[in-house]
Amino acid sequence: VVQNEASSSLITQNGNNNDASVNQNGNGNSSTIAQTGNGNGVGSVTNGTSSWSPTSNNTTGVTQNGTNNASNVAQTANGASATVNQSGSGNQSGITQNAASTATVMQTGAGNVSGVLQDGSNNLATVGQTGTGNSAWTSQAGTGVNSNIEQGNFDATSSGNVASVSQNVGSDGSVSDVNQNGTGNYAGVTQNGANNDSFLYTTGNGNSASVTQNGSSGASVLIQRDFIADSSTSPATGNQAS
Repeated sequence: VVQNEASSSLITQNGNNNDASVNQNGNGNSSTIAQTGNGNGVGSVTNGTSSWSPTSNNTTGVTQNGTNNASNVAQTANGASATVNQSGSGNQSGITQNAASTATVMQTGAGNVSGVLQDGSNNLATVGQTGTGNSAWTSQAGTGVNSNIEQGNFDATSSGNVASVSQNVGSDGSVSDVNQNGTGNYAGVTQNGANNDSFLYTTGNGNSASVTQNGSSGASVLIQRDFIADSSTSPATGNQAS
């Protein structure tokens, strides 16, 4: 599907081995893709042409139910919004956005992978994963960015998850929030800039956590036991923090 200026696209696919690709140029575009089955792929959903001709207020929504799904969303826009929902196992999702945009990824199943790359100020990235063997990472550059990663909150028997947050040089006034439940989880947070906040919570055994803040007036809270979910008097054991 190829569209220009204030266009709307709706694709619904039921079955196996389906592909969908949408390219929209201009402002105020909307794209929705729903796939049910196995081996489906959303090759590329693109709003805008390049960083030299930015667009605004574009919306993309992808829903995939099944296994071995893949989704890729690239938005060159201000104020863009992307939402990806994947239910199953072996799913992959990648989102690239520019300034003042919102990315939301929800993955339910096992072996899911999610990546969000945002370049610009006032971006928001939210990743929610439930299952085993999930990994999530966000990379943000710009002031006032916000990253939120929820892995199995609360628990849902999630284990072996990996979360990585990188808020790069110039990311002043940024916030990172990571919540992990289960065993064998790892979380790493790196913030470069002034007045940044990091909140990191892990529940279970064998977890490790690392927070690095480069800049002035940063604040970090790291808890390796969720006091809401864990009412026991003994804290979790075998965790590492740095």
